[in-house]
Amino acid sequence: PAAGKPAAGKPAAGKPAAKPKADPAEEAKRKAQAEIERKARTEKTMVRKAELSKKSIYQQLDYGAPGCPDGLEIPSVDECERAILSLGVIARPAWVSAFPGLPSMCSVRESPTKGSPERMHYNSAKGGMPRSDLAPVCKKPGVQATDASAAEAAHAGGEFAMSGAQEAEEAPPPLPELAGQTQEDLFSGDGWCFIYLREGPITAVEAQMVLTLEEKFRPRLEERGTSLRWMWLDLRAERKLKAVFDMPALPSAVIFDSQGKGDGGGKPRFASLEHKEEDGDPQPADVESMELLLNTFLGGDASFVSLQSKRGLQWAKRVVSS
Repeated sequence: PAAGKPAAGKPAAGKPAAKPKADPAEEAKRKAQAEIERKARTEKTMVRKAELSKKSIYQQLDYGAPGCPDGLEIPSVDECERAILSLGVIARPAWVSAFPGLPSMCSVRESPTKGSPERMHYNSAKGGMPRSDLAPVCKKPGVQATDASAAEAAHAGGEFAMSGAQEAEEAPPPLPELAGQTQEDLFSGDGWCFIYLREGPITAVEAQMVLTLEEKFRPRLEERGTSLRWMWLDLRAERKLKAVFDMPALPSAVIFDSQGKGDGGGKPRFASLEHKEEDGDPQPADVESMELLLNTFLGGDASFVSLQSKRGLQWAKRVVSS
């Protein structure tokens, strides 16, 4: 049979290993490791945000600030999103309306809640009010309105259209890239992996989309005691892996079990995203199809394909940024 395909019949059904009563020592060890990883991610994010903030023509004010000083307001929804991305902050989902009870123009919330998931806020109401969970995003002093477009374009690498909106080709939020150089670290431990598959470098919008999914599903994963690492894979650079996953369309995604736990028999295995079709043609992955993959996985109904061994994953010799 072809590499990565089951010998016959349907792929073996798989589900997250049922969690019996955990050994208290093992559970404490798992939680400690998760906390170490969380702190490392937080530190990396803060360093990256500080670097981006120095380069950006925009600034994020303190939470609870009333709004931007006169002349430093961001005048459009599109520029608000680009400004937030340029600071290394996730922008979507967005709230766009007019309401006197929050800061006018552009602001952001970095720690949304289940009941209030919006991050970017663009409030066209004049004379808004400060709110403790929102930080205004403004132009930096000395940047004239006529210079802002040129400076932003130079900073973001130009403007380009995407479904009628604009996205900045700014460095994406911190989502680790899976490659030969990083696979040992990313596949270490007993956890599962969500891998976003695409050809070429990931965009800021795509990375933001995956990180938003991570945040949305984190409570359910923690409630189940299921560890899931999030990453992306460039199948243009890792050409040999493109045949292993054999996706009908890209971008796509898989849930990957590098240790072959549960029904895997110790062999790495993966569950594929189900692509929508239009006129018989598979469509690229979107938020809805990735949520379906994650819900199927958490519900124990995901179908996994086992690899012969980890040797089936042949990595290109290249260097990726950490």
